[in-house]
Amino acid sequence: FPSHDREDQLYRRKFDGISKSMSDLIKDYILKSVVKGYDKNQVLQYLKRKGIDTKQSELIFRTETQALRNKSREWSYKQIDPDDSFKYKWIGPKDYRTTSICKNISYRTLKGVSMEELKSIIQEEVEKAKDDGKLSGDYDAREYCPHFMCRHTFVRSY
Repeated sequence: FPSHDREDQLYRRKFDGISKSMSDLIKDYILKSVVKGYDKNQVLQYLKRKGIDTKQSELIFRTETQALRNKSREWSYKQIDPDDSFKYKWIGPKDYRTTSICKNISYRTLKGVSMEELKSIIQEEVEKAKDDGKLSGDYDAREYCPHFMCRHTFVRSY
């Protein structure tokens, strides 16, 4: 997807406890891993070599790859639907790890919503989760990443 979108989504933040320059190196590698299809273990080994502990490595890997893939998905849909006439719904696993945030987004988009409505719903649910203490007050959600280690995405609703 376009480099300005990639930079906005990927490079404007640094990881907690990690310098901006090291964060950017990690992000470069994660972007490369998504493009080249590296498996999770390759990325986790890279993060380990950079001195990142296992728990934070897992969090960074899952969160960043989910955000990149969903932003790429948006760009792809915009290529085939430039008039934004498609409707979308939020989907993902329905198990004990599914957060109330994603359950609420899924419910609210069940019948399909526009891309902009989806983004608004995600942000509304993030704000609600912050108010309820389910997310820290300073959590800065991306458009399609309502919480750390999210496993959900969006698809076209028919």
